Amino acid sequence: MSHALVVDDKESGRRSLRAELEDGGFDVTVAASAHDALKVLEDLDPSLIVTDFQMPDIDGIEFLRRVRAFSEVPIVVITAYDSPALRRRCFETGATRVLDFLRDLASLGPLAQELVRMTSSTSHRPSRQATRMREQVLKQAKVERVYLDCDGNVSEASRRLKKSRGSVRYQLRKLGIDV
Repeated sequence: MSHALVVDDKESGRRSLRAELEDGGFDVTVAASAHDALKVLEDLDPSLIVTDFQMPDIDGIEFLRRVRAFSEVPIVVITAYDSPALRRRCFETGATRVLDFLRDLASLGPLAQELVRMTSSTSHRPSRQATRMREQVLKQAKVERVYLDCDGNVSEASRRLKKSRGSVRYQLRKLGIDV
């Protein structure tokens, strides 16, 4: 079974994230602060980290920097204050995905399973369905990153991606980004 580390300074957030991940089949360890999480990571090698962005001791960006100094584990940043600038900063610092707490919480379990599947080293050949799912996730991540690099300009993103504006808008809507 995969193991996830949840980092959130609010008890209600830890409880919600833990429930979603446990429903997704994960064993879950929780930490009430980024400092606590860094201590836990000295003894735990999780398959996934889910962290709140806004915390009092160390914010999500600094936490990402510190974890990326020693690990390539997938990290999902959860925020209630979603914006293109915040997403860009998170991706530039090493986040695997950025989710809006209110809008995307219900999709956390399946997303977490997919991220762990994509990053786990297995010796068997992946199924066609798994390969297609991986390609779709990577394609969506590319569209989102290019869109953020273009400061939210759909026309510029479509030009860089060599796709129609409608196609880019569709992909962004699938990610829950209003355009």
